[in-house]
Amino acid sequence: MKILSYSPQTFNRTNQQSKLHDINLYNRLINHNFSKESFLVDRTQSIPHFLDIDYSYAPIPSNSNFNLNLNTIVKNRCIELLSMGKQINVAWSGGIDSTFVLLSLHHYADDPDQVRVYGTYNSIIESGDLFDRFIKNKMHYSIRVNSSIENNFIQEDCIYVTGNMANQLFVPGLTYNKSRDVLLDFKDKFTAVHDRYNENLLRMADLSYKDVLTDECLEFITPSILNSPRSINTLQDLRWYILFNYKWYDVLTSWLICLDKNRCNRIHAFFNTDEFQLWSIHNKEPITKVGDYSDERWQLKEAISNYIGDSSYCINKKKVTSVLSTIPNNWLYLLNDYNNVFIRNEYGND
Repeated sequence: MKILSYSPQTFNRTNQQSKLHDINLYNRLINHNFSKESFLVDRTQSIPHFLDIDYSYAPIPSNSNFNLNLNTIVKNRCIELLSMGKQINVAWSGGIDSTFVLLSLHHYADDPDQVRVYGTYNSIIESGDLFDRFIKNKMHYSIRVNSSIENNFIQEDCIYVTGNMANQLFVPGLTYNKSRDVLLDFKDKFTAVHDRYNENLLRMADLSYKDVLTDECLEFITPSILNSPRSINTLQDLRWYILFNYKWYDVLTSWLICLDKNRCNRIHAFFNTDEFQLWSIHNKEPITKVGDYSDERWQLKEAISNYIGDSSYCINKKKVTSVLSTIPNNWLYLLNDYNNVFIRNEYGND
């Protein structure tokens, strides 16, 4: 069996690297923070992984003649999911991505009752007054204390749709995040300090990535950049590529960990289609309309505002933790048959 995901923390804590065939490769990748703390996969296979990854699970699609616009792609995806004829529980976090998915499916559904809200109390908090104004009295919903994967996804006659993969399609805003920018290592003169960080990133965003990254970082990442499906020139281009290429597996498999195959097959990441990926590759729309990248995913925000006839949600929404993980700390691998491997399976204890 090949691997779809793994836990770096468990892998390192239990000294699994000692079992690798190529420990030198492992050390080289870890030295560049590749899968050191979060699971990364180079989908172009230019940077080999130290584990036996199933690269056929989520390849980058190719179509040089692709020209569909985002609205058409969203409509196609909604119709595809609705045509399954099953109740759709939207895993709603209260954030931009899942709110867009919920409202889009509700908009295109012939029977609005087919689309239901599946969230947590923190989802309501994150959404501000959107729940009270546009969901509470208009949609069926199930709000729970948290989104524990051990007890959820138990209904056999429905599917669950998440907002996953949207973050991998759009060029990120300026806020630096270790999980977003995990492979980047800046030259000393560009290293940001405390409250000057966003100021530095704004100055750096449209510079050539070659001018701001260290030589060691460039040497490591260049083979993969050369095989990017889209031209990578600026730092912002590269930040998109890190999410689109290296973080795809990590986010795509995050909802499947510790679930059995039957339940895995009922979970659909809304944005996980070839059409969405090809749009991300060939998209010619402006990255930012305001110039400072604070309008990240402006297309989704504008659509939400149009759906509800109000822009206050997208302007005022604050981020909180709305999806809580209960993945056991002895979880090690997710295999490509959706079976999980735990440390106790090998050692007889946790």
